[in-house]
Amino acid sequence: MFRHRIRSLLVGVLVAGLVGLGSAGSAAATTRPRGLDRGRVGVVGSLIFSSASETIRELRRIRAGGVQWDREAFYWSLLEPARGHFDWRRSDALMTGASKAGVNVLAILAFSAPWASSDPSGLGSVYYPPRDPADFAQYATAVAQRYGPGGTFWAARPKLAPRPLQAVEVWNEPWWHGFWEPSADPAGYAALVRAAGAAIRQAVPSIKILVSGDLAPGASGSSPWLTQLLAVTPSIAPYVDAWSVHPYPDPKSHGPRGGPIEYSYQRVPVIAQTVAAAGMARPIWITEIGWSSATHAVGGISEADQARYLHEALVQALTTWRDTVARVFVYDWGEDSGRSNDLEGHFALLESEGQSKPAWNTVQQLARR
Repeated sequence: MFRHRIRSLLVGVLVAGLVGLGSAGSAAATTRPRGLDRGRVGVVGSLIFSSASETIRELRRIRAGGVQWDREAFYWSLLEPARGHFDWRRSDALMTGASKAGVNVLAILAFSAPWASSDPSGLGSVYYPPRDPADFAQYATAVAQRYGPGGTFWAARPKLAPRPLQAVEVWNEPWWHGFWEPSADPAGYAALVRAAGAAIRQAVPSIKILVSGDLAPGASGSSPWLTQLLAVTPSIAPYVDAWSVHPYPDPKSHGPRGGPIEYSYQRVPVIAQTVAAAGMARPIWITEIGWSSATHAVGGISEADQARYLHEALVQALTTWRDTVARVFVYDWGEDSGRSNDLEGHFALLESEGQSKPAWNTVQQLARR
């Protein structure tokens, strides 16, 4: 989910292969609460298109709230508009701001470039995977070598305190046809992970690679995305350092504990158990979770409930699931659209005039502990 984009309802599908793996209380996926750790809370910033001054201002406000991570889309189409021609101005401004604010960036290696897209219409939709995964691997390598530890960006700016990329996420929500056209393709996504993962491992081995591990419908809709992806994991296992999940509830107005597990936030331990049973146990990064305070939209809730639900979700991830969930990113940073019927425009943590919503106050309280 990205701000100002239409996202389909997240539909969890639980098939026979997952039945019997246990509930959210299973000891394999949860632990006794042991308090909160600093540095595990992030936000989805969407600052890549902001001016340099705005980026620094917003990241400093985020950091002053105790939040130490910002998830950002490093759009391939923006950074490499033509094959071999890189334009780093936007990402340079973002990484400069992150350095000055003391914030870590989780970079999403996001979507295709028009010149690389497999779009059969010839229009170059960036939501079609690239024709050749090797092109995506070269872009991923360029990002890692520029912004990773010891990267060329930092070497050219000795006065900046290095805040290198520690992790990258391969694509955003590849299980949804809106971000992977024409439909989900676990095998195609695995090919992209293999290509990019091998290239990053060789170029900057310390960068962690996050792979999508959601329980959304797979290519045929008959079994979950994760089940289908795990069927091809022997080829990608060396390149998976963590699983990225977006456990939004369906309906969106449900709280963290509402509804059947397969449709709720409580599916996180089921995901952990599923990958462990396949021999692919890895830390889980919840790279998006949030609720919309659009009170006149289907799925919207009040600002008070938005804050309450985020409190429950963050506390559970940071304490009960402490041994499973490495980090949690709240969707999203920024201001409300001001239209009470705009569901997507009210996931924000700030009011339309920039004042803190109760949800941002809650996130700050937990992040500062």
